[in-house]
Amino acid sequence: MSKEVYLHEVHKWALAPEAYPNFKLSEHTNDINLTLEEDFLIESTTSTTAAHILIKRFVENGTNFWFEDYLKSKNLVLTEKYSFLPTTEEAYQDIKYDNSEVFKVFINTLESLFNYGQIWNLSGLIEKKTLGELIFPFGEGVLIDEFAQSETQRTDISQWIIKFKQMSDVRQSQFFEIYNLLKRKGMIAELLFRSLEESNVDFIEEYSEDIVLGDIDDPEVIKMLQEQEIMEIEDEVPDLIKDDIKQRDLAGNQQDYLESRLQYVGDNQLITENRDAVMMKWEYKIMKLSADTLFSKTVPMKGFPTPNPDVVDVDDKIVNVLNIGFGMGIIDTYIQENIEELSIKYPNKEFKHYIVEAHPDVLQQMEKKGWFNKKNVVVLKGRWQDELMKLLDDNIFFNGIYYDTFSEHYKDMLELYDTIIGMIKYENGVFSFFNGLGSDCVFFYDIYKDLVKMDLFEKYGLKCDYKNMVVDTINEGTWDGITKNYFDCPVFYHPMITFNHDM
Repeated sequence: MSKEVYLHEVHKWALAPEAYPNFKLSEHTNDINLTLEEDFLIESTTSTTAAHILIKRFVENGTNFWFEDYLKSKNLVLTEKYSFLPTTEEAYQDIKYDNSEVFKVFINTLESLFNYGQIWNLSGLIEKKTLGELIFPFGEGVLIDEFAQSETQRTDISQWIIKFKQMSDVRQSQFFEIYNLLKRKGMIAELLFRSLEESNVDFIEEYSEDIVLGDIDDPEVIKMLQEQEIMEIEDEVPDLIKDDIKQRDLAGNQQDYLESRLQYVGDNQLITENRDAVMMKWEYKIMKLSADTLFSKTVPMKGFPTPNPDVVDVDDKIVNVLNIGFGMGIIDTYIQENIEELSIKYPNKEFKHYIVEAHPDVLQQMEKKGWFNKKNVVVLKGRWQDELMKLLDDNIFFNGIYYDTFSEHYKDMLELYDTIIGMIKYENGVFSFFNGLGSDCVFFYDIYKDLVKMDLFEKYGLKCDYKNMVVDTINEGTWDGITKNYFDCPVFYHPMITFNHDM
C-alpha cells in the first residue's frame, strides 16, 4: 500500500514558481531546511530540499514528470492533486531558462535560499546526489580536453558530455554559473568552520538543540553533556569498545595510525589492520606525473613546459627533491629513475633525494628494500612536523617537494604550507601533493580544487596550477576488501604550486 504524503509550501513553490506569483521566500526562513522526510511525516532514507527541487527543475528544463516518477519509485502518493503537476502523459509546458530575465530570477532565488540557511552539502538526496552533482554529475573536470581525448571514457560520462555539448552556449554558461555559486557556498562554509576552529569554538552535533560551546573544560559544560548522554565518563566505557573506537579511528587519528600495524599485500596494496588503504597500485600513473613534476621547473621534462634558462637559483648545481610519506615507495622509485637519467644528462649537477617517513612498519620495509643504503637518498625517520624543521635549520632548500601522508587532513596541510614556504627555491621550486581532498564526491573535489588555489594565493602569494589526468586505472575490483573507497572521481587534479613571479 502506498504511503500518502503532503508537500510543504516551500516545496510546492520550488516545483512550480510560476504557479505562486505572490510567494515570498522571506516568510519561510524557518522552513528552508525541511526535508522531504520531515515534510512527508514518514520514515524515508531519501530526503531533499527546496534548492534540490529548484535545481532539478532547471536541469530538466522545467518539467515536473521527474518528481512524480520519483514519488512512485518510493511508493509514495500525494495527499491531493496539485494544479501545477501534470495529470496526463502530454508534455508539460517547459520553462525557457534561456531567457536571461527568467534565469536571473532563478539564480537570485537560489542565492536567497542559501542566505536563509539552505544546506549546501547534503548528500544522499534526490537521485542520491549533492546539489552540485545535479548540475555536473561527473564534476566539471570531464569537460576538459584531456578527458574528451581519452580512449577509456565511461559510456555514461561520454553520453552526458554529448548531451551537454548539444545545449546552447547560453544554457551551458548557466550550468557553470549555478555550479560556481554552489562551489562558492562550499568554500564559504569551509572558511567559516576553519575560523570557528581557530577561535576554539566546538559544535556538538549530537545535542538535541543547537548549542555552541567555548571552553570544553568548563565543569558546567561537562556536567550538561553527561546529563544529555553526549559525553560518557571514560571509566564506564568497556575496554572492548575502547579498542573498537581506536581501530575505527586509524584514518582520522595520526597517533593511533602510527601505533597500528600495517601490511604490504605484494606490490598492490599497503593497508592498515582494519583494511583502510594507505596506498594502492592504481596510483602508479599519478605518481609518475608527480615525480616528473618535482624536476620540471629545473630541467626539461617530457609533458612540461621547458624551464626558462634565465631563471635559476644561485645553488642550481644542487638539485634537491623531498617526498613526505614513503608508503609503497612508488613515487620514490620514479624519483630515483629520474635521477639516474638526469645525472647522465647533467653530470655537473648533484641530485639529492630526501624522504620523510614516520611509521615503523614502513621504515622497516624501506630498510628491507635497501633505501637507507642508496648513495643519493637521505631518510628522515619521524613526523614531518619535526623533521622538516631540521632541514630548515640546515638551510637546505628544494627544487621539488611532494606530500602524501595517511591520517592527516586539510588542516594539517595548512600547517604544512607555513613550513614549506621557507623550503622551496624561489625561482624554480615546485610543491605538489596527492590531491585526494574531497575525492569521494566530484562536487566536493571541485570545491577543494578552488579552495586550495585561494588559500595558497591569498596567504602566501603562491600560484597553483592543475594538470588534469584521466583516472583510467580504477576498475570495479579496485576497492574489493578495502574499508573505504578514497578516490571516486574520473579526473585527477594534479597540483603544481610555485611562487607567483607575475606579481
